[in-house]
Amino acid sequence: MVLLSIKAFVPRIPTGGGPSVELLSCTGFYTKLIETVEHVRETNRDPLSKLLKMNESVNLEFKLSMWTKYITVNKIATNEFVKEIGKSDFLQDEILHTVAAFLNTEGGTLLIGVKDKPPSWGDRPAEVYGVEPDYRYLQKNNRDADGYVQAVYQVLNTGFGNTSTTSSYVKVRIEKYEENEICRIDVKKLPRV
Repeated sequence: MVLLSIKAFVPRIPTGGGPSVELLSCTGFYTKLIETVEHVRETNRDPLSKLLKMNESVNLEFKLSMWTKYITVNKIATNEFVKEIGKSDFLQDEILHTVAAFLNTEGGTLLIGVKDKPPSWGDRPAEVYGVEPDYRYLQKNNRDADGYVQAVYQVLNTGFGNTSTTSSYVKVRIEKYEENEICRIDVKKLPRV
């Protein structure tokens, strides 16, 4: 739990030998308040291990890959991917549609590199395959976590037709879980106009 100190919002004035307190304008106060609230939200975000124990919901979605097609048996993905077919662009459309849905509802988190989890598993963590198989579709000098994050932003920016939506409402990063890398996309809801 993060506790806020009221001292952060008290104007700076001389205090008779004690430490001075900063005087903020209304705009400065509001800016400081927003920064503090954002810091608290970021600090309290669900850790990856907690998200993996949760079931998918309107605010949490798992996707196995952005480009790699996995072999399925009885409609269940195995940990083997189809090597002959190449990049499966339709999977990136699913990523785009999921992020768009989060933007237009209450926001949410998308984890790429995670297999869909049956609700019957309870709090058992979802299976993690990681995004490393997708790296082979990146440019040769960019086949790593940073290159993947850039590619995700590029897919989203192209799909939305601008960069302002992603820069303001979407945060993409790679997080390590055991031996695998998961792409985590946190999405804030768009304000209603």
